[in-house]
Formats: sequence, C-alpha cells, structure tokens
Amino acid sequence: MIGASDRRTVASLAAVLEAICEVADEAGRFTPVLCHGGPISEPSDFKEALQLIPRLNGFVGASSIERLPTEAAVVDGVARFRAVCR
Repeated sequence: MIGASDRRTVASLAAVLEAICEVADEAGRFTPVLCHGGPISEPSDFKEALQLIPRLNGFVGASSIERLPTEAAVVDGVARFRAVCR
C-alpha cells in the first residue's frame, strides 16, 4: 500500500541487471549477484528476472516477504468483515 511509485518492469531493467552481472564477472572471482525490490515484489517477478538474467544468484527479500503479504491479508480480512454488514 506504501509501495514505490516507480512502475518499471523487470523486462525494462534486464539490461541494467545484465550489466551489473557483467561487472561482477569481471572481478575475476565468483561474486554473487542478488536482486531486491523495485519491480521484483512477487515470486513471479523473480522468476521472470531469472529467465531474463540467468546469471542472477538469488533474491533478497524484505517487504515483499513480510509487509506486502501481510497487507494483502489484512485488507482481505477487513473486506470480509465489512461484507457481513452489507
């Protein structure tokens, strides 16, 4: 509900993520590349990112794991209670 106002997509950032991976690879040793936030807020978004940039090594979860699902559950719960009064 507080989410970012930036509406970029995973696909629109693929080139940037790929460039980050290339720089990490140029370091000469294995450097994990993790993604976080922005347009990656759902498991399906992360799946898309992995399909577009297979070099990614993982996802750092924060609000997409704890806040966003909690907000959705609370909104749904309130809506069900409100529906009883209508």
